Amino acid sequence: MQSKRGTTSGVPVVYERGEWRWEDDGQPVSDFPHSHRCENCGLLPGPDGEDGCLGHLPGVITACCGHGKFPGYIVFENRTKITFTLLTVEHRTSPSELSGRPWVITDAGKEEEA
Repeated sequence: MQSKRGTTSGVPVVYERGEWRWEDDGQPVSDFPHSHRCENCGLLPGPDGEDGCLGHLPGVITACCGHGKFPGYIVFENRTKITFTLLTVEHRTSPSELSGRPWVITDAGKEEEA
């Protein structure tokens, strides 16, 4: 019988013994936090399993960066879904860096203080 195969964070996984396991070490994928980095950005998942490059996205049900192998997606609470390809995160600003200041994204794609 052939095993089911897939990827998590772009890393190969296989369905064995009733659960998804990492192909390289056989450990259960469900064991968070895990030490398998995204094969695209090299970051570990966040504490709730979110992609490291995306981080926690308020108002989002689920999201995936695509890990450089698949189209990525973001699904919002109102069920709107955005899909994208070739995600490159040049800089991710944390809430503490913003210090409550409003920011806007310009047509050139750069953040500027409002």
